[in-house]
Amino acid sequence: MNTTKSALILVDCQNDFLAEKGALYSAVVDSLNANDVVRNINRSIASAREQGIPIIFTSMSFTESYSEMGENPYGILATVKQSGAFVRDSWGAAIAEGINASEEDLVIQKNTMCAFKQTHLKKNLDEQGINRLIFGGLVTDLCLETSIRSAYDFGYEAISLVDCMASINQTAHISSVEDNFPLFSKPMTHDSFIKQIAA
Repeated sequence: MNTTKSALILVDCQNDFLAEKGALYSAVVDSLNANDVVRNINRSIASAREQGIPIIFTSMSFTESYSEMGENPYGILATVKQSGAFVRDSWGAAIAEGINASEEDLVIQKNTMCAFKQTHLKKNLDEQGINRLIFGGLVTDLCLETSIRSAYDFGYEAISLVDCMASINQTAHISSVEDNFPLFSKPMTHDSFIKQIAA
């Protein structure tokens, strides 16, 4: 794997998802544990750093009024609003304490499921000549699937680290990974990713 043109994209790895006191932790904890997500993400981060691969976090971020959602949000955004999650500059919206982030990592805030929509992610990647994106984070079948589809449409080589992701239930995670991801990404475990970049 040519690491000089790769970036590790970690989606919504925030306290509200990954910390026990997080607003949405209870919704994803079973899938987090089933996939050993935090450990696998941290191993992927460490290996990426060793190979000089930049690490980019994308984070959900809303004002206290959640005005970005419009007057009548529905679906997953309604759930986010009702739970009081991801309020900008709050503890819950910060990169999770259990994730080995560094001050040198780029953090891009977003207020939609897609990491590219209304953000500077693509501009930043293109300026660095990056054409291969390795994805992990939350939630498998929502923000991750949406972002990976967009990466594929933009012409990036998209790699999905299937054991660095979790969903609201493990059945949804498995369905997305097995049925959808092969259509617009190259699914692999984090161990396979680490072996490839080490080689």
